[in-house]
Amino acid sequence: MSGPDAIWRQQYRASRYLEFESPANIEARLADIARNAYILDRTGKYQVVAGPEVWHEMIAHILEEATLRNIDLRNPTLPRYRNAVQAAELWDSIRPLDKGYLVKFGKAKYMVALHEKGQFRISPPDTYIDPSLNREIGDNERTFTQESIGATVQSPPNWDYNIPQEQWISEPIIGTLKHTRSYKGYCYMASLGNLYEYRLFEDFGYDACVVIRDRMRFIAAAKASGESVLPGWQFYFDNVTYRDPFRPTKNDDVLYSKHFRFSYQSEFRLTWESPGPVLLPLNPIFLELGPLTDYCDLLTLRTQPGE
Repeated sequence: MSGPDAIWRQQYRASRYLEFESPANIEARLADIARNAYILDRTGKYQVVAGPEVWHEMIAHILEEATLRNIDLRNPTLPRYRNAVQAAELWDSIRPLDKGYLVKFGKAKYMVALHEKGQFRISPPDTYIDPSLNREIGDNERTFTQESIGATVQSPPNWDYNIPQEQWISEPIIGTLKHTRSYKGYCYMASLGNLYEYRLFEDFGYDACVVIRDRMRFIAAAKASGESVLPGWQFYFDNVTYRDPFRPTKNDDVLYSKHFRFSYQSEFRLTWESPGPVLLPLNPIFLELGPLTDYCDLLTLRTQPGE
């Protein structure tokens, strides 16, 4: 074995962050990586993602851990997408700009209302903690958990808590140390995408999307409408940062952080944060942005036979 793969495996042996993970969790991690290491082309076939090698490095780490522990890992099974060709044809039909657009996926009746009337749904984070949502949408948007190895904790000698804290000693932790950061405020949020991917219709379980050609015009309209409905709430927008739980960072912005399994979705997020406590529960609401027809396109999948 030679080349980058051998280097990555050697580097991993110096810091085995998966050493205490179960085989099932390692297989799940491999499946998450595979969903991002390959992209769906216009014919519905998978192609290796060009560019960053991070996914291949992560796979090398998994294979090395499996070798060291003699774990027989099953290869991940990637889903088939029957609507990829149609999704590609829809994209070709509008010839959008190469960059600088946003896209909102949803059910056709809601996307028609968004396109024609500007009815834009925003929801509290807790809306996404719903077991009925599919795996590509459901998530706990209020927390992000990081894990690290080689961590230590401070404890008094002989567990005598009468000893001053400056005299405590460091004790190594066996296994991984989990640290969960939480968002404890009150907010509404809306998720859009920076990229139109052929698989997203089926991943989300939706049959339509609105392509927003002028993103700043749309953001300004959302901001203005939000100010009338949620006076005093702070409006923010940014790209979501996708993070690996096993590569801890000091990023405390939980609202704009997600697990790397969602990376291929390239989410762009809008949030409205309350300056203080509010009456609960918060329920989804619709903002009125006005018609979007002069700077947005509506794409709708054709009904499939037998559906």
